[in-house]
Amino acid sequence: EKRRLLDFVLSNSTWANGKLSVTYRQPFDILAEAAALARNDNAAEVSSDGICPVWLRLLDSNQRPGG
Repeated sequence: EKRRLLDFVLSNSTWANGKLSVTYRQPFDILAEAAALARNDNAAEVSSDGICPVWLRLLDSNQRPGG
């Protein structure tokens, strides 16, 4: 079961010099990139309430006035 899950998420993985390198399948590659951005680049951009902008959704193209 674990092996099937790993095969579903990963397309390739290698172990070299004591380090694991993985290549994710779509859409998991997008999640991995967003997590890396949130972890590394946006440490200064996290708002006071702890929300990271990488995880915020974009505005809908068909915005309607609140009512």
